[in-house]
Amino acid sequence: MEHTPLTVIVTYKTLPGKARAFYEAVTSSGVAAGVRQEPGNHGYDFFLPLDQPDTLLLIEQWENKAAADAHAFTDNVKKMGQIKPEYVLETSAVRYCRFA
Repeated sequence: MEHTPLTVIVTYKTLPGKARAFYEAVTSSGVAAGVRQEPGNHGYDFFLPLDQPDTLLLIEQWENKAAADAHAFTDNVKKMGQIKPEYVLETSAVRYCRFA
């Protein structure tokens, strides 16, 4: 399992009308670019669901579980934690292991 790629899907339920503003805050703050430079990161991509205007999806792709776990202790995550209260009501995440 230590070499198995991992995908994390994060769903942010935002305050009304704040999904795009949240995305812009995360990107302009350097968080997104910083995560993309972290060891083991293979993707950090945002999506706005057409039928859920107050939702922002984030798909993170990691080399393995260790890389994803290490991400949780970075300055990028701390900075994200400072940004979220202004925009986000609820966050949920699901991890998926990809087997060959």
